Amino acid sequence: GITNAISVVDGTVYSADIEQQTIWKFPAAGLGITQQPTPFAEVPGCRGLFIDELGFIWVVSTVQPQLRKYTGDGTFEPVFENIVFEFPQQVCVTVEGTAYVTDSAAGTVWRIERGSQPEKWLTGAPLISPVGIAQQGRSFVISDPKANSVFRVSKDARIELIIAGPPLTPS
Repeated sequence: GITNAISVVDGTVYSADIEQQTIWKFPAAGLGITQQPTPFAEVPGCRGLFIDELGFIWVVSTVQPQLRKYTGDGTFEPVFENIVFEFPQQVCVTVEGTAYVTDSAAGTVWRIERGSQPEKWLTGAPLISPVGIAQQGRSFVISDPKANSVFRVSKDARIELIIAGPPLTPS
């Protein structure tokens, strides 16, 4: 299918396939020529995934429930029930258990604290359409292809431009 996200833990690769709407798993060492990856979970609208410090596999989806937390055996619990995100892309979870979700259509990065509903954390300029997010030390790195930029963001939401490409021209 079409892999949109990948995460590795304990020698196992997990891959979100947006075409087949499945999270696949396979050994990081690779597969033999006749071997196939194993389906881990069917996730309609799956987009991004993240494996936290405790080994939970977080998956963000375009359909309800939009954020799911899986155990290693493929069972999940919804993090919240309602539809909030317009077009979620990726998820990143801190050691404290706070999830951050990029939403390209809303031009927003959402924060979901343990036991709480999603709240807009970053929205508006300089972000246009954030897609990628990764934690780097005490900050986050966020990629935004429509802004043609990569930003560093502190936990208190201070945004710093770290890479700026040339201005994009409409095609």
